[in-house]
Amino acid sequence: MATVVSLDQIRAASDRARPYVLRTPLIPIEGAQLKLECLQPTGSFKVRGFFAAALALPPDRLRRGLITVSAGNAAQACAYVAKRLGVSCRVFMYDTAPATKSEGVKRLGGKVIGMPRDELLEWMTTEKWRDEPETFIHGFADRELMAGHGGIGLELLEDVPDLERVVVPVGGGGLVSGVASALKGLRPGIEVIGVQSDGYPLWNRVFESGGPVSIKPQTIADGTTAPFDARMFDLIKECVDRWLTVPEPRLRAAIPELASAAKVVAEGAGALAYAGLDQLSPGPRTVAVVSGGNIDTALLADLLS
Repeated sequence: MATVVSLDQIRAASDRARPYVLRTPLIPIEGAQLKLECLQPTGSFKVRGFFAAALALPPDRLRRGLITVSAGNAAQACAYVAKRLGVSCRVFMYDTAPATKSEGVKRLGGKVIGMPRDELLEWMTTEKWRDEPETFIHGFADRELMAGHGGIGLELLEDVPDLERVVVPVGGGGLVSGVASALKGLRPGIEVIGVQSDGYPLWNRVFESGGPVSIKPQTIADGTTAPFDARMFDLIKECVDRWLTVPEPRLRAAIPELASAAKVVAEGAGALAYAGLDQLSPGPRTVAVVSGGNIDTALLADLLS
């Protein structure tokens, strides 16, 4: 999976997903604009990719139902897509996933199978989904899913013709790969900046070491705590021009800042790009992607207090 996603694939995926997803707004803040993917159905960008991937399946495979693995937002997206398309859904999640996310899956009719992180990572590594009856959609390392996320890039270029840089939170890498593929396919000079928390700086460590690393997540950005997947290494290396690491205290402060200044409720991963803006020099026309808003209500109350 070493090459960027093609524009033709991104446009086709975006067209498939369009009837089901929002064209999310941009709002101005000092020195940048925010792309509010937190307003999507289920509260994150993930629905774009899951609709694109599910609607690309042959009808017989779609009828089998859907299954995925997720820290939370992909799980909700998969359940929502399955409900809209009239098929069943099961999701494997960390047993530490925020209740906001696991309960969201259940409300949408999905079945949640909670597992300890190490067991779930082993389930993924050994591809145990191949033993299940449903059709598996990977939460980030799926080309059609990434192409669906690329629709964000297409919208950004239409809405901000003089765009110069985009700041994107990075977990498994599906979002940044899709967005960057669209942007660089049309405007190669746009800078794509990836952001992680210092509580889970996976890709920084991966590129420093030249290969897989194991890190225990210590961050409120649970949506970015996907494990290393070798299929994403070359793709992310090609897509991301620069990396920012946000200290966890800064990330925690960014959530109430967004609520107060921009009237936006973001989860930890969703606030990462905004939190990284103060590390950038002013000037270039910049958009930060607010990827999701599914924050645990107790955590939100604590941060607001």
